Amino acid sequence: EDSPIRVFGVTTGVFAYNYASGCGLSAHSNKINFYAQCSEILAWGNRFIDCGGYATHQETSGITWAFNYIPGDHSSHVNSSRAIEDQNWDTPPPIPTVDSYMFNNTLLPFPDEVGTATNGLSPTRAEAGSNAVDWSIHNNLYNGHYVRDAARVDAWGGNWQTNTTQGAYNGRDTVEAATNVWSHPAIGDFTILANAAIRSASSQQNLTAILAILTPIFGDRFAMWDKDAAGHTFSKAEPPVGCVADYDYTKFE
Repeated sequence: EDSPIRVFGVTTGVFAYNYASGCGLSAHSNKINFYAQCSEILAWGNRFIDCGGYATHQETSGITWAFNYIPGDHSSHVNSSRAIEDQNWDTPPPIPTVDSYMFNNTLLPFPDEVGTATNGLSPTRAEAGSNAVDWSIHNNLYNGHYVRDAARVDAWGGNWQTNTTQGAYNGRDTVEAATNVWSHPAIGDFTILANAAIRSASSQQNLTAILAILTPIFGDRFAMWDKDAAGHTFSKAEPPVGCVADYDYTKFE
């Protein structure tokens, strides 16, 4: 029930293609945590099934969340259901000038949560004075957002938002009714519909420039820059929306 990954003080660390089920269900336990002066961290292709808590980072900079499959936290946070949340708070990260990235993540409410659960993507919740880094946010599929500090969003595009009450962030999301994407969101079934347009959506924000920045940082620690969460090869110039190109999640659930 505890956090499967909890990391302190790591620099240029790679955490990729981990699978967790049934974790994050006890107090103060989350899906994955980067704490205490971590910097230049890559979290890529991780999958969390029936897990509570959320993915987060504190006192951390230069973090990249990419191609992760992360349901939100469980019913103790009903109508919040955070999946990824910036929690740098008021402690400066070690390298405050290094940008961070969130791209091609699938962030949906915890299984069996009601369809109104929100805040799947919470990129800038840090308190004032945190000296936190800016974000580039692209190609994510999520159900609700919470952007506390809009000035820290350098770039935002190619994202799909399925909570129509919140609308398109900065006018640049594709907003699709949850009932056109998920099977039965009103009763907490967030399986993607067989005929949903999201399955074939592509030509979104080009990742070539971002990956060109990240690849030298992590060097030979990570070599799968063209593989999604299920190991499919994707086009950097025309990546999918979310973490898997064809949305056949049964391949890793």
